[in-house]
Amino acid sequence: MKKIIVWVFVFFLLVLMGDRLDARFYSPDMSRHMKYGIRIAEQNLVSGSMLLKIKDEIGLSVEQISKIKQMRKLQEEKMAREGEKVKAIEKKISLELMQEKSDRKKLEKLLKEVAGLKTLGKIDFMNYLLDLRELLSEDQLKKTEDIKKKMRLERMKKCRERHKKENRRKRE
Repeated sequence: MKKIIVWVFVFFLLVLMGDRLDARFYSPDMSRHMKYGIRIAEQNLVSGSMLLKIKDEIGLSVEQISKIKQMRKLQEEKMAREGEKVKAIEKKISLELMQEKSDRKKLEKLLKEVAGLKTLGKIDFMNYLLDLRELLSEDQLKKTEDIKKKMRLERMKKCRERHKKENRRKRE
């Protein structure tokens, strides 16, 4: 009897938490937080194009290269399909806004649909980056991190040089 009560209580809590998570899914701050999370993921993970550029330096095998190309192609196709869906819905939104009297409920529904698709796209992209990372060995991951550090330092150096040139021009 106690087990049944505990399970009912746990189920009730899950239902309540699900409603709260669903409500936060559409909050205005969600997009900002997702962008921040994606930026962190991109900084800490490596894209397929980057891996293919440094394939010789990190020692990718032929199998890894073909797998990365395949994953990249699938991701690009998926992003293109999702992008088309978003564009179609955004077109419906603009047509609705052109109406003399717009249906607010319909607009709200369409906007939530766009936000949901964009969020799912970001989640898919992050999963793609994580899948790419799982393809690499520990040694390849270390080499990749070293290359990323060098690239960051080079970018910072170029940025400093550019600022120095701009400051010299301003003084002259």
